[in-house]
Amino acid sequence: MKSLAVFIALVALLLPPIALAQAPSTITYQGRIDSAGVATKTPKNLTFAVYNVSIGGAALWTETHANVGFTNGLFTVQLGTITPFPATLFTDTGERWLGVTVAGASEMVPRALFRSSPYALRAATADNVADNAVTAAKIVDGSVGTAEIADNAVTTAKIAANTIVSADLATGAVTTSAIADAAVTTAKILDGGVGTADIADNAVTSAKIAASTIVSADLAASAVTTANIADAAVTSAKIADAAVGSADLATGAVATGNIADNAVTDAKIIDEPGVQWVQGGGGIVASTVQTTSQIASVMINAPTSGYVIVTASGSVYWSISSTADGMARIKVSNSANDVSENPGLLFIRFPSGLPAGTHMYPFSTTMVFSVAAGSNTFYLNIWHQLVSGTLYLDDHTLVATFVPTRY
Repeated sequence: MKSLAVFIALVALLLPPIALAQAPSTITYQGRIDSAGVATKTPKNLTFAVYNVSIGGAALWTETHANVGFTNGLFTVQLGTITPFPATLFTDTGERWLGVTVAGASEMVPRALFRSSPYALRAATADNVADNAVTAAKIVDGSVGTAEIADNAVTTAKIAANTIVSADLATGAVTTSAIADAAVTTAKILDGGVGTADIADNAVTSAKIAASTIVSADLAASAVTTANIADAAVTSAKIADAAVGSADLATGAVATGNIADNAVTDAKIIDEPGVQWVQGGGGIVASTVQTTSQIASVMINAPTSGYVIVTASGSVYWSISSTADGMARIKVSNSANDVSENPGLLFIRFPSGLPAGTHMYPFSTTMVFSVAAGSNTFYLNIWHQLVSGTLYLDDHTLVATFVPTRY
């Protein structure tokens, strides 16, 4: 049967003296194992565990040391070098017990009780310090490090004036709210540091632009309007060749002095008013009663948009064999068979009680039409309603005259 002689010694007892604030985080453990009185000599794998009870319970910490050497059954290990001790392992209240297991065997009994080391005794003294008892005079200069300062514990009042330098500021730490109004002077702005996104809309006034600094590349397309151009600023040299079109010239802008000799060719002179006409003979019989007849038409080519004056004239003959009455509509139109009651309609009423025979009624009517350039056709139309007899036209003419403008 194996037996265990236990010796627990803190590392502080075996290492050179150091400051109490630097207490070691490992424990030197020494023990002796024999079997039936014979000291163990061959290396063994040893597992160590810490409990809060002397028997049973769950291990609070374990670690295994492989091939631990023995001298006459004695061995020495540094606990905590393989698996660090949890921060609260020895700070929680209650006793702590150490169990040792040799590979392939059960844990040895009894477990060894941990005793206080000089560091632990010193810590116990610290536990007895009253709240607010540690004054500034009790703290060694430079002894409070980052780990001792709680998050958000350093307020503005704790920071001495002018102590924060650039190296203390994290990237992006200085936000808009941290910068006092009017604190950013010209000297603080890096050359070329102000980009388009930093300039507010309408912030760049005329006074901010150095004289003669705006060149063609700085101007957006169509950015220069009439209001931006000073009177008489556009000279001949500023106008590109062939850049002035008809739309750029005001009415009457081209005077005799502006026209070069021999520059006006035949193509430049607008055609004179054109005239087209058609003349009909006699005896054209109108259509049956209450049906429209197209008596004549005339087509005229307009060189440009303008107006066409259309005049129709002739005589209406009504031949009857007995006393009767009737009516006729005569109209010049740009639509065939149009005798609608709108401007341009000539209305002839034949009185009742006319004797038998042929009765003549001369007529003349004129209409003016607005036309576009190109071919335009105009018509002489007639409609009649008779009790008896025949209606026909004689010696009629249809004349169309183009004029480029209204006089």
